[in-house]
Amino acid sequence: MIAQKIANQLNVKKGDTITFTRTGKPAKKVKVSGITTNYIGVFAYMSRGRTPGPSAGSQRKTHCS
Repeated sequence: MIAQKIANQLNVKKGDTITFTRTGKPAKKVKVSGITTNYIGVFAYMSRGRTPGPSAGSQRKTHCS
């Protein structure tokens, strides 16, 4: 689940797939399960240990440090 602000910046919607990359770590594709409104801050919520299956949604790539 991601904040509306992130969804707008990445031009993604529920069901789309985004790719997180970290220096020295393998890229991780995750499916956007939902979009929420945050009034303070910008957040992305993830569950540990869940690997998304194939998705027909669009794919975006973003960099998280």
